[in-house]
Amino acid sequence: LATSTASDPQLPQMSSDTTTESSPAVPTSDAAALENDTAEFHGGGAVDVAGLKQPDESFSPSGTPATEEPHARDSSSGVVVVPPTPAGVVTDHAVASSAQPPHGDAMSTQHTAATPAPSLAADAPERRVDSPVIIIIRHGKTTANQLGLFTGWEDVPLAEQGRQEATYAGRLLRRHGVEFDVVYTSWLSRAIETAWIVLSELDCLWIPLVKTWRLNERHYGGLTGLSKKMIAQRHGEAMFKKWRRGYEQRPPPVSSFSPFFPGNDERYVKYVKDVGINVRESLVRTLADGRFTVARDLPKCESLKDCMTRTIPFYTNVIAPIAETKNVLIASSENAIRGLLMHLCDIPPDRISGIEIPTGLPLVYSPKTKCLRLLDDGRYSTDPAEALERHDFGAATDLLFKPCDPTKSDYCEVDENGVVSQDPIIRLTDGAPALQDVPGVAAAPSSKTRHAAASRDDDDDGSPSRSSSGSADASDAGPPTSTGGVHVHHGTGIVPSVATSSSRVLRGGIGAHAHASNVSDPVAA
Repeated sequence: LATSTASDPQLPQMSSDTTTESSPAVPTSDAAALENDTAEFHGGGAVDVAGLKQPDESFSPSGTPATEEPHARDSSSGVVVVPPTPAGVVTDHAVASSAQPPHGDAMSTQHTAATPAPSLAADAPERRVDSPVIIIIRHGKTTANQLGLFTGWEDVPLAEQGRQEATYAGRLLRRHGVEFDVVYTSWLSRAIETAWIVLSELDCLWIPLVKTWRLNERHYGGLTGLSKKMIAQRHGEAMFKKWRRGYEQRPPPVSSFSPFFPGNDERYVKYVKDVGINVRESLVRTLADGRFTVARDLPKCESLKDCMTRTIPFYTNVIAPIAETKNVLIASSENAIRGLLMHLCDIPPDRISGIEIPTGLPLVYSPKTKCLRLLDDGRYSTDPAEALERHDFGAATDLLFKPCDPTKSDYCEVDENGVVSQDPIIRLTDGAPALQDVPGVAAAPSSKTRHAAASRDDDDDGSPSRSSSGSADASDAGPPTSTGGVHVHHGTGIVPSVATSSSRVLRGGIGAHAHASNVSDPVAA
């Protein structure tokens, strides 16, 4: 850009020593507003919906004033022609033209050099999803998912495959022109990181990100950290299915001194203020600590019904009012999403066990049409029924992707013959190229492949299975002796080490002993 302007006498010359020090100071009122925008939100009940600052309507979500004239582009050279700038005004173009990044940011230079430019022909927006819209995405695959472990509130990290799934999801949303106003996620790092990756692909990391424990995964109690296959062998397939997929069946609870009890995790002890006091737990803590201690009524295990008692009120009171006029992203875990979809799609309790949620797949819910749909990446079958077979949504797929009901919504898509659209895929325009692949995210499998892998569902209890792209996981060959800080104990199941969750701060030095006891039978524990 600097070379182009230097050779063009019609454009003002920009000095190489231009800096941003002449920028005006931020007014006090604006500084206060900025502080409000960056405030942390802890817990569901304490969130002030009215306090969420909404984007200025005079600006587009990309940060460019809506009235600003777009820059002209020379089609022969690809050079952006910058309009003349008044003297003394420092612009972003002047800063961008500097040979070195500001403050000696060597990392920025390395990243720019290593990252290839995206293909505009393949990834440019083809059509825009009607607003307002709620995008619900389950976090990408984790290391525990790959090893077949129950996870729950255990804060395991994303695997590399999970990051690739989130990257592909972000590019898919960008392809459809989706722009978010606010993001809601849990306190679990796998969901937070998924949201970050998606927003990074959309170039909107700056938008409000609200974290709440109420969007956490269902707490698996005494099953946390144990192998799914071991539990099925030890307690029988029938009980295993009740614990894993039942609506009201709770798994065995953890003890008050287990590292998987939130009362031993500093983030919940210090920041959860919107639940009542547990008298019995307060007495236990007082005797154990030798001083008076107040303990919150945090879960030791949860059924799906218990999980919904915290997620649905938060959605109804906080998210739903915002979603009436704004585009919302919800990044959470499978059982929290299953409960949310049970509420949104009117799924009966006796059918919810047949619902599965793939990892890293954006689900598009329209508050207007009350329908759930998927985004086309150019690889779906033109037949709606066959298109849904690309992903494993379980035996109750028909309850998720129901045709739009004109009696419930005035926004259903109706053709010239008065027939309501039953296509669950929001299609790209005809002739649009398919979305570029991300390494590690495979293309859609055939329906035969899908049915062959139907029994290998992948949820937050860690069952190894197919990702949102439909690819089979290679972890069935057997887990290694150690991987990613997860220790394998042959004969007693696969148990994550306490060290796998670096953010957990245990109280009273009880971690090693309590974790060792968790290896045993969860019912006996």
